[in-house]
Amino acid sequence: MDYFSKYPVLRLALITCLGLGLVGGGIVGLLIHLKPKEVIDMSVDEAKEESFEYRAPNLDVPNPPQDLPYDEFEDFRQREILKANGISLSEAELIVALEQETGVLQAATAHTLGRLSSRGAIEPLKKLLTSSDDLVQVEAAYALARLGVPEGKEGLIRCLGYRLDAYICPAIAAGYLAQLGDPQGFQIIVKSFEVDIPAVRMLACKQLYFFVPFHGAKDKGGNPIDIFRVFERALKDADTNIQWQALVQLRQIRSAETKNILEIYIEQTGDEQLRDVAREIVENNRSFGR
Repeated sequence: MDYFSKYPVLRLALITCLGLGLVGGGIVGLLIHLKPKEVIDMSVDEAKEESFEYRAPNLDVPNPPQDLPYDEFEDFRQREILKANGISLSEAELIVALEQETGVLQAATAHTLGRLSSRGAIEPLKKLLTSSDDLVQVEAAYALARLGVPEGKEGLIRCLGYRLDAYICPAIAAGYLAQLGDPQGFQIIVKSFEVDIPAVRMLACKQLYFFVPFHGAKDKGGNPIDIFRVFERALKDADTNIQWQALVQLRQIRSAETKNILEIYIEQTGDEQLRDVAREIVENNRSFGR
């Protein structure tokens, strides 16, 4: 049985656990823990006999260099994922890997080919727009959009329509569209912070930086884009990892709004380590608002 196609939220949880280094008991343990009905009715022994296998990719990659601009973080991360899994970064070998790999590695390959402006990858990337894996879909769509292929942006817009509590592509697509100069996914980011799944909120938080150029404008629905209000929401999140992710981005945003947000955060946060980070950002950026 293909649980990842039938229950997309399982794959969301798996990717989240992989990213946090939490998958130690194998896929069976994850399935039993999440308890969709067909798994609840299955004993552990029966689950182990299911005819599928998932080999986790190595996602243990280094942090970006401190001087790397935030808008290059994802290119760096995807490239490092490929390197950690022994995939060559040459264009020819990436095109081969695009057709051989699956899941996270296929998505990383698609992303990197887009970064390399690989015209030879256009047709293989188009095939991935109908992948059953929404992470692969959104990365293939972004790669094509970077290459100037209209189907790429169309694919990103389709991804905005996926359920926020079951798929990982809506928030990612919103951020990619913003990087392409289109803020129409802003409300997806706002709504993602209402989802009771930390991974969804984290993915939304990672996109905030890309909406800063649109602050004060309106989206296609006429809704005002107040990105700093969303930053405030992220800094109040119950998950301190999300607070940290917001601070990483605010470190590179010099504005009076950033200064005000951080000063309030310094007063209100109960996390000493994060308070020190916020103080350091303010002290190292004394030209806020000038």
